[in-house]
Amino acid sequence: MLALYRSMKGDDNPRGGPANLTPVSDISELIRAPRDRYLVRRSFCFWQIGTGFKGLIAWGVPQADDAEEMVRAVDLGARKDRHVSLVDMRDVRAVDPVAFDIVSRYIADRQPAFERTVKRQALLHGAGVVGAAVAGFYRVIEPRYPVLAFQDERRAIAWLGVDDADLVLSTLRWLRGQLLDVPDVVARVVTALASGDPSASLVDVARRMGLSTRSLQRALAAAGTSYRQEVHRYRMGRARELLAASTMPVKAVAGAIGLSPDRLTASFRAEVGLPPDEWRRQLGLNGKRAPH
Repeated sequence: MLALYRSMKGDDNPRGGPANLTPVSDISELIRAPRDRYLVRRSFCFWQIGTGFKGLIAWGVPQADDAEEMVRAVDLGARKDRHVSLVDMRDVRAVDPVAFDIVSRYIADRQPAFERTVKRQALLHGAGVVGAAVAGFYRVIEPRYPVLAFQDERRAIAWLGVDDADLVLSTLRWLRGQLLDVPDVVARVVTALASGDPSASLVDVARRMGLSTRSLQRALAAAGTSYRQEVHRYRMGRARELLAASTMPVKAVAGAIGLSPDRLTASFRAEVGLPPDEWRRQLGLNGKRAPH
């Protein structure tokens, strides 16, 4: 499971990378001067090289407020500069219906502007049900500019026809390394939860990892998280995966992640804004079933 750890800390959001991009702290600053800059938010990163290339990386399960911020950043693409763009959605774990509505309505409304400014757009998507839903996004909104979906980043960048494909590729990989690298201790905890009992106690997981509970707690704190947070992230992420990719009843999904149905429903409402069964129904993307 991927999480945004390093980029949320001021000293871990560095200037640099192959394109020497400068981080900015808010969208208004990016809008004022977007060239050779990047902006990191909870579930996305917008980046730009020169005036001819714009990129977006998204991960996790973007919610409505994430989508609202995302469209403000993406609106830079409706400006006068002709450009190509790369949208990397490979690490999106699930498609939230409300966020989908916000983004799709925005892009539909801005079609005339994007038709004038976007030369080509490549979409990177993952495998499985979520990847298929992401790949099918443009079949729902029917853009007026050339769009092609890829799973291979090199092929996507080559198709865009940028002047310096190696620079774009290395910058994409650098940003992903900054944004999506999970500290080793977190990866080991998630592996322990995934391969064992998701209800396992801190003591049990520490023992399985060959650590004392205090050592594990200290290591997680140094990574900016806690055992309780990682168990919650694992359970909610796994619940979304099971709801999106299977027909398991909500009761069975709750049991698979070590929660009661009522607890799962409460947690889902708090995090997503909908109960699990309703969230699953709305994965049809406005009544249009995600392609399989």
